[in-house]
Amino acid sequence: MDLVVEGNQQKLTVKVIGEISAETTADLREAISNLLPRHPQTIVIDLGETSFIDSMGIGALMGLRAQLKKNSCDFSVTNPQPRIREVFVLTRVASLLGLEEN
Repeated sequence: MDLVVEGNQQKLTVKVIGEISAETTADLREAISNLLPRHPQTIVIDLGETSFIDSMGIGALMGLRAQLKKNSCDFSVTNPQPRIREVFVLTRVASLLGLEEN
């Protein structure tokens, strides 16, 4: 998994390239935690180049959502591949991650 961070203090976008799985969730959590000292108003996780997510990855996203909320930072996920979107809908986390459930 590779991460690319773009944006400014108001909105940071983290592009996740590759897989979010049990092997990579610690790296994702650490990368997002390292952004908190920048005091962004919003962090968006771009899954446009994410090929796979497992239950640990979903758990990591939900944990990050809670952590950022405590830090008064908005959080959302954008641009998931169709199969990943379907997993979010089936597990009923799509709306919690800022996605429409259509």
